[in-house]
This record gives sequence, C-alpha cells and structure tokens, in this order.
Amino acid sequence: PLEQQLITEGLDSLEYNYFMLCINDEFKLYEKLQRVYDEKSLINQKLKQTYDEKSLINKKLKITYKEKHERGVKIKELKAENIKLQDEIEDMKNSMVWKIGSILTKPFKKG
Repeated sequence: PLEQQLITEGLDSLEYNYFMLCINDEFKLYEKLQRVYDEKSLINQKLKQTYDEKSLINKKLKITYKEKHERGVKIKELKAENIKLQDEIEDMKNSMVWKIGSILTKPFKKG
C-alpha cells in the first residue's frame, strides 16, 4: 500500500526487514486477538444459554415444589375430613336410632 511505501522510503534493508517483521507480528497479534474475542463471545453466548436453561429449570422446580406443597395441604385436609366423617359414622352407630333401625331391619330366622 501507499502508506507502507511512504513509511519505508528512507529505510535501509535491515530497517526495512525489521519494519516488515513488526507489521507482520502486529497483524498476527491482531488476528490472534480477534480469535480470542470471537472465542470469548462464543463462551459468553454459551454461558448465557446455560443461565437461561438454569433459570427455566429453577422456574419448573418452583412450580413443582408449589404443586407438591398444594398436594400436601390437600392431603392433610382430606385426612382431617376423613377422620371427621369416621367420627360422625361412629356417633351414628352408637345412637339409639341406629340400634333400633338395625334391630328392625334384621332378617327373621326361620325356625
């Protein structure tokens, strides 16, 4: 390029070779730096994807724990209702009306 010609115009061969070496090394460093930035960008994308997946998993777990808690509460309610109904049935069995009804509905023995 023209800029390079203007810069290298008054240089002897040793200086010219040193200058070209510096330019080539700088270009190689630039390429290397660009690859590092590209790799960093890729890693950041993967990291973001991992965080997004973790966030989704945590949301699902939260829902799962909430559902589990709700089922536990419902089970406790149903157990309490079951105990209450069993107590009511026992109270009815011990009542006079139940005893009279069971006597009246017994089948008669043929004798």
